[in-house]
Amino acid sequence: MHSNLARIEVTDKEFEGALLKREKISRYLKNLGFDYVTLDLEGFRSGSMDEPHMRKKAEEKAETESK
Repeated sequence: MHSNLARIEVTDKEFEGALLKREKISRYLKNLGFDYVTLDLEGFRSGSMDEPHMRKKAEEKAETESK
């Protein structure tokens, strides 16, 4: 896990444009202090930043229920 990561989500329409501008985007974000810049291949999904948190809560609940 990289805590200093810029994760970019774009719509399907914006994806090609983001790829064409990837060097400029990466340079800009690294100048802001990010070590890693990624473009999410799944694109923009509302609520996707909550997925790891929700997965952890589900695992904790399953663990509690199995005791």
